[in-house]
Amino acid sequence: MKKRILLKIKLLPHSEYKKLARILKIRFGLNLDTTRNLLQALEEECKKIDPQFSYTTEYGFLSPTVVGSYDPETHVIYVSPETYDKAYQGDVFALYTIVHEISHWALLTVFHVKPEFVILELPLAHASTTDAEFYADMLSFYLMMPSSVFSGKKNIKSLLTKGKKRGIYNMSLIILNNRRYCRAIGFKHPAGFSTAKKTA
Repeated sequence: MKKRILLKIKLLPHSEYKKLARILKIRFGLNLDTTRNLLQALEEECKKIDPQFSYTTEYGFLSPTVVGSYDPETHVIYVSPETYDKAYQGDVFALYTIVHEISHWALLTVFHVKPEFVILELPLAHASTTDAEFYADMLSFYLMMPSSVFSGKKNIKSLLTKGKKRGIYNMSLIILNNRRYCRAIGFKHPAGFSTAKKTA
């Protein structure tokens, strides 16, 4: 019987996402918990940190089924016109798409957190993902939730019952809930699938 190769890996802990989100919020000078602030980050603040950064909503860069992506070589975030328009109207899924792409940009370009191509199983979401997507989702949660929650000044429960912004807080908690428990089930090499298994 052939033995599997087990490679021990370490995923970023929650404390690390929290720290990186705090640093980025300080550099932006705002929380990404409102439509206005999120779009301001995309349109103005990212460029102040990274002069190469740009974003586009032009057709031709994305396939019809992709609503957003980030190219680390050109430092460009691509957002479909429909996604941008919906985000401008306050649609939480569209806003999440944008903050997710900002998270990819921040992790790769600002913080130099490189993915290891680990395939993760998410039992609660009945899905699998890669460490790059997992990292962007988790950083998005900490960026979308107001800093006052993590400092203990505000209660999450009160945020979910009051105000116009509760949708974005709900979205953040769904992200966290679906990614709270995960396990590494394999390794994807950039050139193809490897037979090695990784354990987290």
